[in-house]
Amino acid sequence: MDYSLCLMETIGHRSSPRRTALLAVLAALAVGGCRFGRLEGRIEPPAVQGTTAVSREGRIAFHAQLCDDPPWTEGLFLISPDGSGRRMLAKGVAAAVAWSPDGRRIAFSGSAVEDPGLSVVDIDSGNTTRLTSVSGFDGYPAWSPDGKALAFLRSYERVIVADVAEGTWKSVGAVGGRYWGLAWTPDSQWLYFTATDESTAVRYWDVIYTKSFAWRVDIATSHVEKPWSEPAAAVVPSPDGTRLAVILNQGEGVVLLLGDSEGRGLEAIDLGGFTPGCIVWSPDGSRMVVGATAPDGSTWNDQERLLVPVEGAGFLRLTENHDPDSSVSWSPDGSRIAFERSNHVVLMDLSTRQECILTEGSDPCWSP
Repeated sequence: MDYSLCLMETIGHRSSPRRTALLAVLAALAVGGCRFGRLEGRIEPPAVQGTTAVSREGRIAFHAQLCDDPPWTEGLFLISPDGSGRRMLAKGVAAAVAWSPDGRRIAFSGSAVEDPGLSVVDIDSGNTTRLTSVSGFDGYPAWSPDGKALAFLRSYERVIVADVAEGTWKSVGAVGGRYWGLAWTPDSQWLYFTATDESTAVRYWDVIYTKSFAWRVDIATSHVEKPWSEPAAAVVPSPDGTRLAVILNQGEGVVLLLGDSEGRGLEAIDLGGFTPGCIVWSPDGSRMVVGATAPDGSTWNDQERLLVPVEGAGFLRLTENHDPDSSVSWSPDGSRIAFERSNHVVLMDLSTRQECILTEGSDPCWSP
C-alpha cells in the first residue's frame, strides 16, 4: 500500500476567517448523529476466477477532465504506464483515489460541493458501489492492509472506519480539531492521524495558525494514544512494519525522524536545510520520497521531491523546478514514481531522473 501524506502547511494549519466559518458550518452538519451507522452499499468480495491479469508494472488510476473524448469527459480513469489502455472507470469528480490492497477495487470521493460521498469501483466489472452520501464531505480514503476496513475523513472533523463487507461504520479517535493524514500499520491494528489543537490557535493579521499533533487509535478497542508531545505533521509506518517515519517540530525546526515500529529511538535525518512536509514509502521500505521546501523557498508551492534512503546517509534531489508536484505514488517494483504537475500525470525513472508526461490528469495512484 502506498501512503502519501502531503500537507498544506507543515506543522501548523492556517485559514482565513471566511474559510474557518465555512468549515464550522460543514462540521456542524457532519458531527451530529451517532458514533455508529450503516453504509449505503455493501461491497461483495471480488471473484477470484476471471480477474484481469496485471503486469508487474501495474496500472495507474487518476482523475481527469479530458477534451479529446468529445464533447467533454470528467471522471476516474485507468491507464498503463506505457500510455496504453486508457479507460474510464467512473464518471464525475473522483478525488483522493485509493487502491485496495489486492488491486481489484478503488475507493474515491466525489466533489465536496456537488457529490460529497464516498464510492468504490470494481476494476474488472466496472460496477460502482456508493458507500456514503453526506451533507458535508467524505474523503481521503485509506484501506487497511488486510482489505477489510476503509478509513476516511468526514468534513475533516471525524475519522470514520467502515467495515466494507458488513456495510457498517464507526467514528474513532475523537480528539477534537481538524483531522488529516490517515496511515495504517501493516497489521491493520492501529490507525495514525494528525489533528489540530484549537487551544494553540494564534492570529496573525487575517490568518489563524494552529499546531497539530499526532495520534493513533486501536481499531478493535477504539483506544486513543498521543505518542509525542511535540507538534507533528505526519506519521507513516513502513510497509514491513519495522520502522516509523515521523515529521516533528522539535523546537530547533521541523525535522524528519526515523524510529522503530513504535516510534522508539527516533533519529533525525539530515535533509540539508530542506523542511519536510510529505512522506511516501517505497514498496520494499528501503527508501522514501520526501516532499520538502527548499532552503531558498518559502511557500507550499516551492516544494521539491527528495529520494531518501533508510540505510546510510545523504539524499537525492529529484526535482528542481519550484513547481508544486503532488500526489506522489510508487510503481510496484520501486523503479519509478508517478506524480501530478500542472494538471498532468508525470512519470520519473528514479535511476536516471528522466521524466515523461503520461497524460492529462490529477491524483495519480499506482496499483499495488
